[in-house]
Amino acid sequence: MIMGISKYYGNEHIGTSCVSFIVENGITVELKTVIELEDVYLAQAINCLEAYNMETDLLIN
Repeated sequence: MIMGISKYYGNEHIGTSCVSFIVENGITVELKTVIELEDVYLAQAINCLEAYNMETDLLIN
C-alpha cells in the first residue's frame, strides 16, 4: 500500500510525498526500480523521514 502525505509551503498545498510502506509505526520503506540509486533518492528518503516523523527508512532498489 502506498502512503501519501500532503506537503505545504506556508498555507499553500504544493504536492504529495509517498512511501511504499510504513512498518510498525517507525520504519518507512521505499521501493525503487532504477539502474543506480542516486543522491536524489537519498534526499527523498531523508525528506520522508522528516515528513512522517520517523527514524528509519529502508531504500530498496
